[in-house]
Amino acid sequence: DSAIAANTAKTGITSSQASAITANTAKTGMTLGITSSTALAGDALSGTVNIGQLGATTTVKGTLNVDEAATLDASLTVAANKTSQLGGDVTVNGDIDTIAAEALKLGPTNASSVKIAGPTVMTTIEGTLNVDEAVTLDTTLTVAANKTSQLGGDVTVKSSIDTISAGALELGKATATSVNIAESGVMTTIEGTLNVDEAVTLDSSLVVTGVSTFSGQTALIGDVSIGGAVGGRIGFYGAVPTSRQFVSTLDGLVDAEQNRIKINELIYALRATGLIN
Repeated sequence: DSAIAANTAKTGITSSQASAITANTAKTGMTLGITSSTALAGDALSGTVNIGQLGATTTVKGTLNVDEAATLDASLTVAANKTSQLGGDVTVNGDIDTIAAEALKLGPTNASSVKIAGPTVMTTIEGTLNVDEAVTLDTTLTVAANKTSQLGGDVTVKSSIDTISAGALELGKATATSVNIAESGVMTTIEGTLNVDEAVTLDSSLVVTGVSTFSGQTALIGDVSIGGAVGGRIGFYGAVPTSRQFVSTLDGLVDAEQNRIKINELIYALRATGLIN
């Protein structure tokens, strides 16, 4: 409008200029920033500056630089093929999501690591969690008591495997057809008592330190060596284990009395081990 353009002093408008603005029923646009006479610049502007009107689109054809905080009353939409670069920390009021159904990626290009939350802050994964590489946990991994932990592949632990509360620790309870403990040449130690409900097969020697008690019928197949050590002791039928007894032989011609004495020595030796009464 010529009346507005003539106001080069930018100090106010005359009544004729006001009438010209009022008469602008066509609502034609006023160009800003093309020439010095129409630019918004300098210290003359103060207070709040409103650009456009409700429902109208304001297009910045160049770059947009804001020196102070910016507040958006509605959504910020960036073209799908463009990148949003936000310098500094980003604080959101609600969710972070993708525009369309696809994977939400954090740090896929430049980040050397991705940190979620801070110390003592709970991070909840409401869906399933899939990790393609190694996982390091700096503290305890807790799984709900009524849930099952399925660990594919071998599992290596630093120390003990135990139950959460007092109860039997069961290995291979549901699916396993057999349970193998340790490898060849590795010592397996049972520090408490050992109870086996079914038959036991030993592929090599059974070495027992202390007293061995066999309840019920015991069948020993193959060669059996009992009390192999020189100082070993043995007892049968509840007799107190004793060392091997020595009975000397009789040489030459002996009389009946000598035979009686030698037979009694043998009987005493057998009674000592519990083989006879």
